[in-house]
Amino acid sequence: MLIVCGHCKRKAGRKQILLTLRKHFMNPTKTRNSSLLGLLIASVVFITGCKKDILSANRNSLTSESNGSDKPGSASAQAAAAYEGFGAGAVGGSGSSTVYHVTNLNSSGAGSLANGIGSNRTIIFDVSGTITGRFDLASISYLTIDGTGQDITIDNNNNGDGISLDGPNTHHIILKGLTVTNAGGDGINVVSGAHDIMITNCSSYGNRDGNIDIAGDNSGVTKNVTVQWCILGTGVSGSDYSGDMLITGQNVTAHHNLFVPAGPNVVGERCPLVHCNYSPVGSPNADFRNNVIWKFGRDNATGSGYGTDVAYSATANVVNNYYYSPSDGGNAVVTNGSYGSTPKGNAYVAGNVSGNSGVNPNSQNNHAEYAIASQYAVSIQDACTAAQLVLSQAGPRPLNSANQKMVSDVKMTGCSSTPPPNQNPTANAGADQTTTSTSVTLNGSGSDPDGSIASYAWSKVSGSGGTITSPSSASTTVTGLSAGTYTFRLTVTDDKGATASDDVNVTVNSSPPPPNQPPTVNAGADVTTTATSVTLNGSASDPDGSIISYAWSKISGSGGTIGSPNSASTTITGLSAGTYTFRLTVTDDKGATASDDVIVTVNSVPPPPNQPPTANAGPDQTINFPVLRSATLSGSGSDPDGSIVSYSWSKVSGIGGNITSPNSASTTVTGLVVGTYIFRLTVTDDKGATDTDDVTITVRAGL
Repeated sequence: MLIVCGHCKRKAGRKQILLTLRKHFMNPTKTRNSSLLGLLIASVVFITGCKKDILSANRNSLTSESNGSDKPGSASAQAAAAYEGFGAGAVGGSGSSTVYHVTNLNSSGAGSLANGIGSNRTIIFDVSGTITGRFDLASISYLTIDGTGQDITIDNNNNGDGISLDGPNTHHIILKGLTVTNAGGDGINVVSGAHDIMITNCSSYGNRDGNIDIAGDNSGVTKNVTVQWCILGTGVSGSDYSGDMLITGQNVTAHHNLFVPAGPNVVGERCPLVHCNYSPVGSPNADFRNNVIWKFGRDNATGSGYGTDVAYSATANVVNNYYYSPSDGGNAVVTNGSYGSTPKGNAYVAGNVSGNSGVNPNSQNNHAEYAIASQYAVSIQDACTAAQLVLSQAGPRPLNSANQKMVSDVKMTGCSSTPPPNQNPTANAGADQTTTSTSVTLNGSGSDPDGSIASYAWSKVSGSGGTITSPSSASTTVTGLSAGTYTFRLTVTDDKGATASDDVNVTVNSSPPPPNQPPTVNAGADVTTTATSVTLNGSASDPDGSIISYAWSKISGSGGTIGSPNSASTTITGLSAGTYTFRLTVTDDKGATASDDVIVTVNSVPPPPNQPPTANAGPDQTINFPVLRSATLSGSGSDPDGSIVSYSWSKVSGIGGNITSPNSASTTVTGLVVGTYIFRLTVTDDKGATDTDDVTITVRAGL
């Protein structure tokens, strides 16, 4: 007995069996051989389940921090789609101020998309083009990847899934404006318990498995997911099967999407396939509204296929969708399960329109509509009105050539040819500004609920002067402004000629003068003197003006007169011994002041050096003995800078002799005998200086 696990369809042998079963059980043009049918039923146990049960355990979470600045990303001409459905509660990176700018198309490294993947941030693109890589987001939360308006394509290069949101720790993710192609597995998938996911205005085609799949498995219940305003194309060129969307999660909304599953000789199905009673997922439920399913089944009108399948006890609302198939129009919506699976699904099928003549796409209704809570409800239209909106708004705008072809190939047979009335665009000129600069940047934007913005036009409504440098851009710089109030108007025109305007006010205030810088003062070097007067030489400078006044004052010291108190330099007179402090205060032309002190030390005047006295012992004498036995010494002394305070006579040599008045200027010397005597006079002045002089007395025998 051959056992096939339906949820592991990637294996080549299993896929071949699936194709064989489909050919024999779903193709009404082939003759069914009952014996072959019995043999297949007897020999094959087909165990159905979710195809997402095996996921790589080696998915890496890229968590590099933001390098970014906070400049805005490129403006898009696409209207911003409101977030609706079960994934509307996805927060993305809106709660974080971190914005990462992708500045190149490299697979890794600084400025690359891979380098920016992480939690709590918004990723925007400063470049356009194709990025080759595989982006596995495991345990990533509160992240927005916004490629709006930048024509960003993720080329997986046949290397697993293009973008995978994997595991219960992956949540609150928003993907916007991205194209994913050439995946070895799914283009985009949400698997293994990821939750609170919004995928909007994206495109996925040319992949080897599903284009956008939402699947749970033993790792957890995948839930609260919205896929809206997206384009899901055919599989990789040359493949024989294309599955646009598999839903095995809970609380999944798919609305306003374009499904183009089939290609030449390619069976296009799963638009979507809602199924799987695989624990712990339970019975999946989906709300599928206002989608366009174009050319499901076989593109060349041979073979068979289906559009939407609700199977294996899954529950879905299939409401107000447009279906067309070149060969399988009657299988627009089925509930008997793909490949004849049982039990059937529970589907509320209503309001759908078929482009195939004579086909009722609502015939498979077998269940009451399951209620959707108001916070998860979708704003819907009738199938044909919604289809026109899908064709004008779905996908990452502006559309690349592949997306353009998928849109342009759709021919809305079965609907009125009258298009819905054009809805006016909305203009936003940005917030009012107040500045002192002579130039400002105006950041405008425009949106169109049913088309795109074709042109922008800035004009000045009021104000004197001012030049709009880029009047035809969403954002512009205005130069040449002067003080006053200006009003500028942004007018946007949509692709059907409707216009809208919004004004922004710019208030330009006069530039305040720069703050005054205080002056600098120097009272000069400290002075030490014995004079009674000094000259103080002060100076000052002002970095942003001039010095208008000087003022000298005495801070301390006894006496002293300032000769020129209001000049930079002044003479101080009348000083006496002591220490003085003088202060120079300067004032600039804006009233700021500065001060500096100088210290003057006056020392006492030292006396002149003492000049020594002069002694005069008188003239030498000769006397005759014994006639004379005494002599009178008449000395004197003088002092040029003082007075003589003492005289002192002494005998230097000689025998005998008595000095009668040794402390007088003149004295008598008695008791002389024959011989020679020398007497010395020493005088002392009033400062202690001395001088001496000698006198010789010769005593000779009488004749």
